Amino acid sequence: STFYSKSIGNLEVLSTWGSTSDGTGTAPANFTTDGLTLIVANNPTPTIGGTWTVGGATSKIQVGDGPAAINFTVPYSLIATNLNIMNNATVMLGSNVTLSGTINVNNGSTLNCSTYIVSGTAGVFNHNSGGKLMIGSPLGITTSVTNGNIQTTGTRAFNTTGKFVYNGIASQVTGNAFPQTLATGGLLQISNTASTVTLSQYMDIASGVYCIVDAGATLTTGVNTHHFDRGCLVTINGTFQIDASGDTYSSGTNA
Repeated sequence: STFYSKSIGNLEVLSTWGSTSDGTGTAPANFTTDGLTLIVANNPTPTIGGTWTVGGATSKIQVGDGPAAINFTVPYSLIATNLNIMNNATVMLGSNVTLSGTINVNNGSTLNCSTYIVSGTAGVFNHNSGGKLMIGSPLGITTSVTNGNIQTTGTRAFNTTGKFVYNGIASQVTGNAFPQTLATGGLLQISNTASTVTLSQYMDIASGVYCIVDAGATLTTGVNTHHFDRGCLVTINGTFQIDASGDTYSSGTNA
């Protein structure tokens, strides 16, 4: 069964939902029945006023349903099976999220983790091409199930043509799960103006990749080498620091 959120009301409240696309119609009897599809729509700034638990092995929350921008803030715990973030939709974490199924950060969507954690036993994390992942953890994104913003125990896919924004409020490292190579269409953006972001490993910026260091932000290589291909697009409004033990090289004069 598919239900749509109304233009007003907290999402953890059953009466906020209806069976027609404008949120009117029959509300769901509960959030625990299997097979629910809950489409967050009609309200550009939806939120929850308390813990929201959506059960059912195949149930899913879909944020966004079309061209209208949706900015879903999560100030309380969200516990669900599947979460699908669609084009023009943003999920802004103000609390931890626990998922037992799959989370998809799709093309044109944004997951802003801040310093909070996405976790879950057997949870699968898919950062798809063109999806934006905003990373606030001091440890970035890692392969560990106890460190970094993404701690799901299932498969984690960080796409080489995805968008990665480091926006922490303390010193950060990119983390050992950050792709060593970003491909055409990918983005690395350093927006942390509170402290330094340091590369955790070798980084290769291919042609057609955007690398941006915002004003007041600092990206440093640490001991790692980085490579800029000819045709990559680098904008340094802040500081790009190459440590004495690191190295940089380019392929072509306009890299």
